[in-house]
This record gives sequence, structure tokens and C-alpha cells, in this order.
Amino acid sequence: MGSLTTERLKELLIYDENTGDLSWKVKGRGRRRQTGCYDRYMRIRVDGKLYYAHRLVWFYVYGYWPNQIDHIDGNEVNNRLDNLRSVTSSQNQRNTWRDRSGDYHGFTLE
Repeated sequence: MGSLTTERLKELLIYDENTGDLSWKVKGRGRRRQTGCYDRYMRIRVDGKLYYAHRLVWFYVYGYWPNQIDHIDGNEVNNRLDNLRSVTSSQNQRNTWRDRSGDYHGFTLE
């Protein structure tokens, strides 16, 4: 995933394992204490590159980039580590379905 290292990530951000939030260590020009922007998932720009917050959390804690990340409870902004798991693409696809309103819902993988 580029040249970002866990050391660099930890220089810039703090991960709160209780809330699942990533926050900037130092407020800078254009930086709020809380990080990110949302579409379906929270995204954070680090050193000019945009990353999904859940992938950064995984990298921050485990030190490697996962293939894909599943939000166990189906809530895409719940980035607590106990709600994230590394999965294959096929596992991730089996774990979601879309209802008539277009909302996604998750299932627990066996």
C-alpha cells in the first residue's frame, strides 16, 4: 500500500481502541482533532494519499495490510478492532446483502 510505515502512521495518528477513532496527534493547517471524511466508509488522507480508516486501524495495530476488512456488525464506521476482521474477497461478498432501500447488512461468518 505504498510507502507508509507503521512508524510514520503512529507519528501522525493516535488510535483509541475503546472508540475505534483515529485522531491527529498534532493539529496542523487544515487538520481537525478528529480525522476523516465519509462516503460509505471513513477515509483519511495521510501524507497526500487517501486511505480507508478501517485499513489504517488494522495496519496501525498489526503492522501489515490485510487483503480485505470486514466490519463484523455491518456498521462501516465502527472501527473498533474487535469489530474488524481480515477476510478474503469471497468471504466479504458472502457477508453482505442489500435490502430494498439499498442498505447493506452483514452476517457473521462461520
